[in-house]
Amino acid sequence: NSSLTLSSVQRGDNGQYTCTASNVLNTDTSQPAILKVKEQPEGIIVTMTSITSTEYHATVNVGFTGNLLITAIQVRYRIDMGPSWGSWAPVGFTGTQGTIVIT
Repeated sequence: NSSLTLSSVQRGDNGQYTCTASNVLNTDTSQPAILKVKEQPEGIIVTMTSITSTEYHATVNVGFTGNLLITAIQVRYRIDMGPSWGSWAPVGFTGTQGTIVIT
């Protein structure tokens, strides 16, 4: 029995790994083992769309999930560059995209 240890794995190491053993009689290959490196989400983009003069939609897109399910998206905003930010508001979302209505 032998083992393979992968240290300091990165996103580029994601994929399937197999092992092959050979002798004079034959060669055999293992079933694939899948490596998914888990990271923080990144590439978050917020797009504002004017619906009416008093209503906007803020759409949030997560570019890379970190190989994990996104479990929450939240948005906060401030009006007219005021001195303080509003409270964080949860955004309804599906997968990696969500939209919140700001009035």
